[in-house]
Parts: sequence; structure tokens; C-alpha cells
Amino acid sequence: MSHTENTTRVEILADSRPAEARRVLSVVADYADSGGSPSDVAVVVPDPEAYEAPLANAAARHDLSTATWTQLPLTDTLPYRLVAACCRVLDPDPCSCETFLEPLVYQWTPPSSTGPGGPADTDELPSPATHPGEAASPDEAANPDESVDADTPTDADTPVDARALSSLRVTLRDDPQTDEAPKRPTVEWCRRAADSEVPPVTEAYCAWVEEHHYEGRPQPGAVDPALSPVLDAYEERVVPARRRRDDPRLARTAQTARAVVRTQELVTEVVEKYERRVETDRSPSWALVAQLAETVGGLRAGRREHANAHALDVIDANDTWGLSRDVVVAVGLRQGGWIESREGSLPPELQERLWRRDDSPLGVRARWSEDRVRDHFRDTVSAASDTLVCTRPRHDPDGTTVPPSPLLAEIDTETVTPTEVFTGD
Repeated sequence: MSHTENTTRVEILADSRPAEARRVLSVVADYADSGGSPSDVAVVVPDPEAYEAPLANAAARHDLSTATWTQLPLTDTLPYRLVAACCRVLDPDPCSCETFLEPLVYQWTPPSSTGPGGPADTDELPSPATHPGEAASPDEAANPDESVDADTPTDADTPVDARALSSLRVTLRDDPQTDEAPKRPTVEWCRRAADSEVPPVTEAYCAWVEEHHYEGRPQPGAVDPALSPVLDAYEERVVPARRRRDDPRLARTAQTARAVVRTQELVTEVVEKYERRVETDRSPSWALVAQLAETVGGLRAGRREHANAHALDVIDANDTWGLSRDVVVAVGLRQGGWIESREGSLPPELQERLWRRDDSPLGVRARWSEDRVRDHFRDTVSAASDTLVCTRPRHDPDGTTVPPSPLLAEIDTETVTPTEVFTGD
């Protein structure tokens, strides 16, 4: 094996990408069997989406789990949708029955602990998919038909289940035989709900709406008191229910918890921006709060993240700066895997001249891109404090032989089998 500055560097070949993934996990399993921890290993990939499924499938064979560091699509999560729905329902413009019920669809619960024993920890939550036109991700969806433990707190502390929500829609409509209903001011929807037999949590919801409506023109100091307690209640009551239903890997719980934290941070940032906008040139409104939330929430952090410390980290090659692990596995080091090939519609000779011309924007972009990828690879190499494993598939899905990445020429490695990495057999 090749040893450089106390680091072992080896190369493993595989026939295909799935076979490569299986060999990667075989190395990780051997490391764990020798007394190491999967948390001390980082698998670095050039394309997380392409490798996520093969690595996860291979991990399952060894009773391991993977956690891919990916950008959180915040605006697609239930906590964010809950905040956006709250902004819409607090707006002074007349709204539809569906808009009025949206926060309840997204599992609104009373911001204060009104039930006995404090925050609820119930298994019975409404399904986000009950809202027309909105599809919740599998990581966020809940099953409304699951049983409830005997110590479940009162209904006033729990979200509205799917059946009660459907019944409430019918109750609030003028004509139960039609899906059509005129738009009304939010306070009028609250009055109609108060005159009907509704779930206890709906009464608390209407009280919250009336408390924070402010005629739809909230001053900056009123935004956080209206939204942050809603997220706090979500964290206290919905996240524990996710955990109780989750598998031992807690992947869905981690997803939900991370979304709550990010949305809490989003509200803080939105309040700051909202205050500046109101002070300069904009009139206060919940619509402006919602607009800022959508703008800021749509921006994803440059560094990807995850929140499951028990899983094997699968990390994008872009995010290896500052990383340090005992074992690093650099995956996909085939030609075109990390550094993209120069395929295109132009003749190869003309492409080459364009790439090499100093005054060519294409050439400048190519040099910059390749230099950046080489920096990522060097960061990956330096991240391994004990062992660096480089893997690559020898064939494309169509069976075409693929040469190794030119990046491999930058380091000395010895080709081995997976069982030889930690055992030397």
C-alpha cells in the first residue's frame, strides 16, 4: 500500500457504479468490524444525487445507514409551509375557506401548553397531503390512522386530524353539497367557526388568529411573537410524534427537526429584514412578511448539512474544505466523474482550440472550473488523517470502458481489494 505522511492511500476498482457502491460499503463495514466507527468515515462523491441511492442500498446490506449532506429545500418543508400559511391567514384581505384552514392542515398547535402535563406527545397527527394541490414529502408525512397512547393529552393540545379537518370544511361552507365558498375576512371565518361545533384546537386557533390579526398591518415587533411560538409548539409536539413513529435510524426525525430549526432561524432573519423595509419604503403587512420569507427561504446555504450523527456521512466534493476524518473514501474517480468531459456539438479540434485560447471565455471558465475541482480533490485528500480510499467504476452503464480521472495522477496509490484496506490480506 502507498503511505504518505502517515496516511495510507489505496485505489479500488469496480465494474459499475452499483458495484462501486457495494465495495465502498464493504470497506466501511470492515473498518467497523476492526473496531472503528462509521462516524469516523466520510464518503466523498462528485454527484450526491447519483450516488445517494446506490450507497444507501449497499449500506442496508451491512445493517448501516447513510446520511447524504444535501441542501435542505426549506420552502418544501412543513414548518416553512406552516409559517407561510400563518402569514396568509393573518392578512386582512378576504380569503377562502382553504386558506383559512391551511395552518391547521400544516399541523398548527396552540403556542402555549394548555393541556395537562405540558406539550403533547401524540402519535395521531393529520396528514399534510389532505390539503388540495400540496404534496408533502415522505419524510414529513404523517399517518392519521395510527393509534393514540392512553396518556395522550387533551384534544386542545393536538393538531386537527384529517377526518375532523374534512368535517370542519363542510361545516364552514354555506352549502355542504358544493366545494365552492365565497372569500371572507379571516375574523368572519373565526366567527363562523365559533358558532359551530368544532374541535377544541380550532377554538385555540381562532383565538390566536384574532390576537395577531392587527388589521393585517403588523409592526416589526409583532411578527416574532406571532410566529415563533407557533414553531416552538411544533417542535415540542410534532417532532416527538415523528420520533415515536420513526425507525431506529431516525432519518425522518432528523429531517423534521432540522426543518424546524432552519425555519426558526428564517423567522429571526425575516424579522430583521422586515424592520428595515418598513423603516425605509414599505408599508407593514403580512404579505410583505410572507414575501420576505419566501425570498430568504428559497436561498440555500452553500455548505450542505445533515443532522444524523449515527449514520455514514456522504458528502459532496464541494464541501470538503476543513473536513477531517480518520477514513475518507473518494468515490467516482473516473474520467468525467469529477472533472466534466468536453463533449459538445463542435468538432473536437475546434473545441480544443477554444478551450486553450487565453482570450476565450470558454477557456477561462474551463480553467477556473478544473482548478476549483482540483482544489476540492486536494481538500478531500488532506481530509484523511489515516486512510484515503479512492474508488472508480471501470465501465459506463452501457458497458463502455472508462479511463481513470486525471486527478488520480496527483497522488500515489496502490490498487487493492476491499478486504485488503484494513486487514492487509
